[in-house]
Amino acid sequence: MKSGGWSEAFGKQIGLGYVRPDLAALGTRVQVRMLRQSWEAAVIEDRPHDPAIARIRADGGAARLAPPVGRREGGGAAPA
Repeated sequence: MKSGGWSEAFGKQIGLGYVRPDLAALGTRVQVRMLRQSWEAAVIEDRPHDPAIARIRADGGAARLAPPVGRREGGGAAPA
């Protein structure tokens, strides 16, 4: 498990992680280890909240993502 937390959109805990290719089929039940406990989980589709990426593309495709942390537009490191 790489990341996880409560999802207001789904009303339950969700997580992000990697599985072996033979376990990657949608609906596959797996056990994940997090905080020294084992939890049941299921493989779901990528971007379950917005499969068509419609929210990002709502402005006709002109939407831009923020530059990565520590970077600013035009390149170079952001001032400290």
